[in-house]
Amino acid sequence: MAKDSDDIVQCGACGMFLDDSLDVPSENRVPCPRCGSTLRSPRSLSVSVTETVSITEYIAMLHEQDGQAIGFSESPRDGRSTAATLDPEAGLKFSVSGSSPQGEEDTLQACRVLAQRLRLGDPSWSDPEPAAGQLDCVIRHSDQRQPLNIQVVRASVDQSLWQTLNVTQVMQCSA
Repeated sequence: MAKDSDDIVQCGACGMFLDDSLDVPSENRVPCPRCGSTLRSPRSLSVSVTETVSITEYIAMLHEQDGQAIGFSESPRDGRSTAATLDPEAGLKFSVSGSSPQGEEDTLQACRVLAQRLRLGDPSWSDPEPAAGQLDCVIRHSDQRQPLNIQVVRASVDQSLWQTLNVTQVMQCSA
């Protein structure tokens, strides 16, 4: 005859599961084969739950003076951050930290930044959509006019900048 799961007990001393019953008097119980105890307890249920919550944020800032952009900075995203400042006396200061982007991996993000900037002046601009062919993305306007076709190119094509960044993880330059 099969035992009901409610009849399964554990040794009260070591926790070993036993084929025994709680209603057997302690003087008639067979000692636990592991520790020899005649203590018994109902089968216990042990549940462990692990929850992981990850919160990330990204901040990009545009520095302006007298209505003109003079710099930008951004918090790290995908292990990279950049900043640039135009100082009339010191010139342009530019810094990058993290690894260099590979291939087209950051192209859609560049299109998202452009779309956010467009929406500051007119909220009718859409999020970028990946495009085919030579185009990288398309941003549409709700008034059905011609979409904005975008091809992203790197501002710096000097490979030594990206090679140095890959080795040192930090690149700073002034112009």
